[in-house]
Amino acid sequence: MKRLLIVLFITGLFACGQRVNGQSTLAEQHQINKEAVRLAKQAADTVMKSFGANRVQTLTVAINLLKKAITIDSSYFPAYRSKMMYETELKQYKNAVLTGKQMIKLRPMSPELYGNVGFICEKEGDATSSRQYFERSLVLYDQQIDAMKLKDNSYKNAEIGKAINLVMLGKEQQGGAIYKNLYIVETDTVYKQLYTKYMNMSKKDWLDLIDGRGQTTSTNAIKKQ
Repeated sequence: MKRLLIVLFITGLFACGQRVNGQSTLAEQHQINKEAVRLAKQAADTVMKSFGANRVQTLTVAINLLKKAITIDSSYFPAYRSKMMYETELKQYKNAVLTGKQMIKLRPMSPELYGNVGFICEKEGDATSSRQYFERSLVLYDQQIDAMKLKDNSYKNAEIGKAINLVMLGKEQQGGAIYKNLYIVETDTVYKQLYTKYMNMSKKDWLDLIDGRGQTTSTNAIKKQ
């Protein structure tokens, strides 16, 4: 699961307070239901406390709790986020894709979500849908980057996301070029280490990372401002 988190969180894509092209945060959109929050927390606690036990049973219990949370509050984004991660770990790819689509309805301008569904479609063996999601993600990343005035951490994360999408679309040289350009102007050693690692990663390398065959990288490596 740690390696899945690496891919899904590599650019801070599920930061609950994040704004995407002017979209308001969840807290601003509606009053979050406390029972939904409680159920989502119970699901997370169930997974954490049962680590190493019967993983399938544990994740199934957690998913059912998250389903209840979503039934109570269909706009509670973190519940979808966890549900999709657990479904993907259980290789319930069809369910994970459906969950991802629900997340996209909540945040239709978030390029990270399209990229994540693209990854899951790829794991499911649906190359056609995967390409469509990665292409849409790439368009949204370009829009984000064009609208950014400051080349801060948000800009870097958007460029990283764009590069990953290019690699997954078979445009590995273009993706690698983005990392090289970022590396040249970067002064932060943490980011430099990331760029060095990612600039040579292929599509297969990213998929191996999800399967647990690739090297791990701390999700804390990308720092938030």
